[in-house]
Amino acid sequence: MKMKKLLALVFAVLALTLVTVNIVSAASQNATDGDIRLWVDGVPVVEGTTTPLAIFAQDTIPLRVGFTAAIDAQDVRIKVEVNGYADDLEVKSQKFDIIEGSFYTKAMALEIPFDLKDELSDRVTLKVTIYNDDCESVEEFTVVIQRESYLVDILS
Repeated sequence: MKMKKLLALVFAVLALTLVTVNIVSAASQNATDGDIRLWVDGVPVVEGTTTPLAIFAQDTIPLRVGFTAAIDAQDVRIKVEVNGYADDLEVKSQKFDIIEGSFYTKAMALEIPFDLKDELSDRVTLKVTIYNDDCESVEEFTVVIQRESYLVDILS
């Protein structure tokens, strides 16, 4: 009798371990094949180049994110956020479904505020995340945000 209880306990622990491993491995899947592409105002942003793309503060920047789906997934979103610039500076796409092997692009618009630091320009990172509850893929792109040289601001 004790042997049956011990065997049942070992079987239950083993089954729970397998379920946990499956959940963890499903949550760590990549949504893309690892090649996320970003276009800013129709110009491709290529990471690793010596001359990053410059964008101007106080502009609304048209973005296009492209990727090839690595899995079938539902309720996928794309988020583009600016790291190192300002809090909560991000844009998200609507939810959509993806099919493994298909190439997707989504257009978004990111508003860059005027309150750039005292410098004329600032290098920042655009972090692109493609995600849902089960998967996530992230890639970062460096751009330069530049303030206008001659900008008149009427105070009163």
